[in-house]
Amino acid sequence: MKYFGKPAGMWAVFGGSFRRELVRCFGLSGQSARETARKAKKKYRELIGRLPEFEKADRFMTNEVNCAMLAAFILSMPERPDVQRLTDYYARAMMTGQATPDRTSASARWAMPSVTWCHPFRQK
Repeated sequence: MKYFGKPAGMWAVFGGSFRRELVRCFGLSGQSARETARKAKKKYRELIGRLPEFEKADRFMTNEVNCAMLAAFILSMPERPDVQRLTDYYARAMMTGQATPDRTSASARWAMPSVTWCHPFRQK
């Protein structure tokens, strides 16, 4: 699959939130998060390049592009997170401009119950 189009658009929309949530959910420094995102972008392009071309209206393309982005960040992290932290990270990273645990509505808390685990003031 080519990087242009949907894959490039997904990176433009979600790349920044994936980087910001590295700091919030995993405690990486800003510099470390930027370095991880830089490595992840290279890996993302590599993973996208290995995907087959899809038909124009293929509904699975978005899922595969999202999986490639998450996989690129996981493969670029200094250490692999556990499943719970990774689930929370992904949920927060995909919530660009919408309700986050810092400013959630009751319906948002119901829709994403485990996301509050990443909140910077809550410790487990």
